[in-house]
Amino acid sequence: MQLRSFPGGVENCFEPDLTDAGVAGQDFEAVQWLKDVDSSGKSVALGFPGSRIGFTPNHDGTGHNSTFTLTAPFTVMANAVQLLVTTTPDPTDTETVVIPLEFVFHAPPVSLRLPSSSNNFLVPNNEQDSQGLYAWCGGDEVDTVTGEVEDLRFQVEANIIQDEQSCTGLHTDSRKEFRVYYNKTNPYCGSRCHTYPYIPRYNDYDLAVTWSARECLHKAVVYDNVTALDHTIKTMAPGDPEAKKCLDEGGLLRVAIRRGQHNFAQRVIEKGANLSAVTEGETPLIAASVLGDIAGVELLLNVNDSKIDLRVEGETALSTAILYCHADVVGALLDAGSSVTGETCDEVPLVGLLSFPKLVKCNGSQFQEVLQEFKRHDATSLNATVDGDCRGDALRDSAENKEPRSYEICSRTRCEYVRGLGNPGGEIGCAEESR
Repeated sequence: MQLRSFPGGVENCFEPDLTDAGVAGQDFEAVQWLKDVDSSGKSVALGFPGSRIGFTPNHDGTGHNSTFTLTAPFTVMANAVQLLVTTTPDPTDTETVVIPLEFVFHAPPVSLRLPSSSNNFLVPNNEQDSQGLYAWCGGDEVDTVTGEVEDLRFQVEANIIQDEQSCTGLHTDSRKEFRVYYNKTNPYCGSRCHTYPYIPRYNDYDLAVTWSARECLHKAVVYDNVTALDHTIKTMAPGDPEAKKCLDEGGLLRVAIRRGQHNFAQRVIEKGANLSAVTEGETPLIAASVLGDIAGVELLLNVNDSKIDLRVEGETALSTAILYCHADVVGALLDAGSSVTGETCDEVPLVGLLSFPKLVKCNGSQFQEVLQEFKRHDATSLNATVDGDCRGDALRDSAENKEPRSYEICSRTRCEYVRGLGNPGGEIGCAEESR
C-alpha cells in the first residue's frame, strides 16, 4: 500500500533557538506549552466524507515537536480523502491545514529469476534501487528472464514488446514487462483479494527489463559502472562503428561529464566517443565549462580535440566559461589555444564579458580573475574581428552596465560618443590616444 499526499507546498514551521545564544533561551515557556497537545490545540486526523478519525498524540516527544500515530484497519483508512493537520496555538481548529490524499494499493513486488550465464548481466543489480526498471545486457535476449511473486494469491504475467531499432542498427530492442494479477484459482485468495483493486507500479506494468545497448549504456553511466560499459560494448556493439554510434547517440560522454564521473568519461573517450558530439545544445567541453569543472575540461583538452571552438547556439566553451565567470576554465581554454576573435563583435569573448546578462553573474573579484587570464595571454585587444575594431562596442556595454571596472579594457583609447551617453542605441567611436 502506498500513501500519496498533495500538500501543495503548505508548510508550518516553528523553530525557536533554545541555546544560551538564542533570544528565546532555554527557559522559553512556550516550548513546554506546545508539547502539551491537549491545551495547545495541535492535532492530526484523517478526514472522511462527513467524519474524521483522530490520531493519538505521543506525549513522550522531546523539544517542541509532537508525534501522532494512528492504528486502524486499512479497509477503513482506504476511504480517507484528507489529512487534517492543526498547528494553531489554541484549541479552536481555526488554522487547520487540509491536505488531499489518496491510498494506492499495489500487489507484491516481482522477483526476477535470471539464467546462469556469463554472457549477460543485469543493470542495476538486484541489490540496487532500480525503481522497477532494469536493463538486461549481453548477447542473450530478454526472453530468458522470468519473474515471480512469493504470495501465492498472486501470479505474474509477462509480455515482450518489440521496441525501436537498436542504436547499432543490427537488431530491434525489446522490453519484457511483468504485471502481477490476482490468482483467482488459488483457494487462499478468497473474497478479500478482490475487495480493493490495485494499480500497476509503472503505467501498465509492475516491473520491466529492457534488452537494449542504448539502455544498457544509459544505466552504466547512471550507476557509474565502467564494467557494464565495457561488457555492453563487447557483447552488443562489438564493432568500432557500432560502438561509436551508440556512445554518441545518447551523448554518453556529455552525461558522464555532467555527472562529474571523470573515470567513466575517460573510458568513454577510449572507446571512441566523439568529443564534439552535440546533445541538448552542448558539447562535452561546453558542459564542463558551464559547471566550471576544471578536471573535466582538462580531461577533454588532453585528447587534443581540434574543435575546441565549436560554436553551439551562438556559444563556445570559452564564451560559456566567461558567462559563468569560471576563471580557471577560461585560463585552461586560452592555454589550449581557444580563439579570442570572432566573425562579429558579438562573438568576441572579451566583448561578451562586458554584456549585461553575463556581467551580472560575476562579482568584483571573479570579473578581475577572468580579465587577468586575458591579460596573461596578452589577449585584451579589441581589434579582434574580420570587421576590425570592437572597442566601441566594449565601451558602450561598459557604460550601459555602469561597470567602472571594465573601463580599463579601453584605458589606452580616447573615446567619444557619437550619439548620447546611456542611450541604448548610441554609438561610441574609439581611437588610439596619442601619448
